[in-house]
Amino acid sequence: MCLHSCNPTARLLCKDWAVNDVKYTRTGPLNQAEREQLRFKLTREFQFRFRPDSFYYVVQGTDTAPGKWWLSADKKQIITITGTDTSQSEILTLNSKVFSFRPLNTLNNIDQLICYPATK
Repeated sequence: MCLHSCNPTARLLCKDWAVNDVKYTRTGPLNQAEREQLRFKLTREFQFRFRPDSFYYVVQGTDTAPGKWWLSADKKQIITITGTDTSQSEILTLNSKVFSFRPLNTLNNIDQLICYPATK
């Protein structure tokens, strides 16, 4: 069983990604100072680690939350489960150098997360 390793989109996704930038919607509950504070935290502390066995990890500093992931049938969305939370995100860009996505059920103004391969 090859799980995600047989799919070209999944192969590109399966690595460690560090958040490099955050783009916000024009409206929402966060004010400008809160947006900057969240951007600072995400770009300094967050990584997403996708593995070919359908496991993924959200790393925040020294904390790691495991979860499961899969692609939609059309390979345009990624679905993740972390604990009891299920999230869907639209894949905007995915290549060997950039992974950007739009969370579809965000409550904090995030329009897009732009990630680059994490350096160790």
